[in-house]
Amino acid sequence: MLTKSGTSLRIWPIESAAWVCILPTGVDDETPAAKEAVRLFFLSLRDHLTAILARGLPGEIADELATDALVRIEGATLMTAVFDESDAMERAIQATIRDATTASR
Repeated sequence: MLTKSGTSLRIWPIESAAWVCILPTGVDDETPAAKEAVRLFFLSLRDHLTAILARGLPGEIADELATDALVRIEGATLMTAVFDESDAMERAIQATIRDATTASR
């Protein structure tokens, strides 16, 4: 648990393949600093993924695929953390690669 100025943010680090993700809990309107930190963290991840995908795809498509990838990866992180289903991460990554490949054709 991280604590700063009375605001706490609980994170569970999950490492799989080349991805490192966190699952925030207890972050809501009552913890605005933590909520903003989590929002900026995920915005940064999405922007980075968009920049990678935009090298070969139109910006709007890259942004959509980056958002979808982030959702898949975070869902897989949840499945790994809660149910120890590490295969979920591999499926999420492979689905993201398939979508990017299809979009680039």
